[in-house]
Amino acid sequence: AVSVAYLCSVVLKVITPRWLAWMTTAVIASLCVHPRFGLWHLEILSESLSLSLSILVVATWLQFARVPTRRQFAYGITAIIAWMSMRDVHIVSGLVIAGTLVIGTVTCRTWTLRRTALIGSAMLAIFASYVLIAQGSSNRNLYPLINNIGKRVLQNDELLRTFNARGMPVDEAIQERSGDDTWSDDQAFLRSAELAPFRTWAEDHGQRALLTSLVVDATYWIDTTGDVLHSSLPLDFSEYDRHSTSERLPTRLFWIQGPRTSAQFAVWGLAALVSLGIVLGASHRREPAHESIGNLRKRAGIVAVVGFVAAVADLFVSASGDSVEVQRHVLGSILRLSLLAVVTAALGASTVVHLLMHHL
Repeated sequence: AVSVAYLCSVVLKVITPRWLAWMTTAVIASLCVHPRFGLWHLEILSESLSLSLSILVVATWLQFARVPTRRQFAYGITAIIAWMSMRDVHIVSGLVIAGTLVIGTVTCRTWTLRRTALIGSAMLAIFASYVLIAQGSSNRNLYPLINNIGKRVLQNDELLRTFNARGMPVDEAIQERSGDDTWSDDQAFLRSAELAPFRTWAEDHGQRALLTSLVVDATYWIDTTGDVLHSSLPLDFSEYDRHSTSERLPTRLFWIQGPRTSAQFAVWGLAALVSLGIVLGASHRREPAHESIGNLRKRAGIVAVVGFVAAVADLFVSASGDSVEVQRHVLGSILRLSLLAVVTAALGASTVVHLLMHHL
């Protein structure tokens, strides 16, 4: 609730005119209180803090677009690091943002701004490296890898051949585990003596093989991400709703519940792209009297672009990195993409309103 309130307060300062800002906050509130997002805040799962901190990240960087100071930049980096600490897949988004900051140093007009951006990107890269090393030393990523092998690789002949070419032993024992996950048949993947060669490969080379596959076999994994997204959008996750959240929170506050089908998701995405085009296009031909407002919208538009790229990367890694309970893993990406689409549409509408007012 605090993160949502902060985001709404920032939107009220970024979006003009006032009536449009209030409409935007109403849509944001409607999205965030929907039971499929709200129920996680009553569960002791990573999704709880992850959702709250992701909203805080969006709000903090929108505030940076409004007040681009070193202090606000530090708040933004801190929010990202806190969010990255919730789930290991978030480090991909963190690295995307770090890379963007490095690229952004080219446009910095002063050494102070350039140094601030470089320090921020270095902090994100260092924390991401720490997470990767910690996950590798603890073999935490072994379980998602096995889940993917059992439920995806062994059920796709072409993918199985590519993993076999990368050293994965393929024999009768491993093929019998097709469709299983790490915990099937009393954790056979982890305990069966016949699968000892597979476990050795998985611990030594499995992660590298999967990462290589995400690039080389990108078509398969993109299709998999699309399938996961398609199955996740209409879900209300009632099986996790132990506290009857759906009976307490409205499912259609202000008649908005976010995209629930792939077609609706595509429409929201198209609206966001068109709005970004309007915002960034109009920023090149603004009048001197409206220069400050135009600069604010341009900065907010850039924040939205980076946010979209980071969220899509997070969606891809969340959907591809594991095959068990994957629908709830992509929920955070869906929420961030939806919120960014709302904010971007509001920025586009704000730009159109101001252009019309200027020409009338």
